[in-house]
Amino acid sequence: MYHDKDPPDILTLMALELDHDTESVTSTIEPPMFQVVILNDDFTPMDFVMHVLMQVFDHPVAKAMSITMAVHEQGKGVVGIYGQTVAKAKIKKVHTMAEAEGHPLRLEMEPHSPGSKPKMSR
Repeated sequence: MYHDKDPPDILTLMALELDHDTESVTSTIEPPMFQVVILNDDFTPMDFVMHVLMQVFDHPVAKAMSITMAVHEQGKGVVGIYGQTVAKAKIKKVHTMAEAEGHPLRLEMEPHSPGSKPKMSR
């Protein structure tokens, strides 16, 4: 019962209900993320790897060099973390570029968990 106050009007009740519904709708579930990993091979030139890292993944020269050296020394290196659609598209683009140049360069994607560090070694 409403002793000290007037009962809320219908518009106030509707606004409260709408606000409550909006909270549940706006809490979104983050899509799964994937790390794109470039694999070392003995045939693809380092300058081509650098080119791919800068052109497809938008890395500056210094970052591209760092990733290239990690791949050379550790066997593979993470080039970026993306949603599944973007990761697949970037991998496909690199594979197409590599095949056009006659290079066996390969990339793969691995699930990435928030808060985990990208895996860098074989």
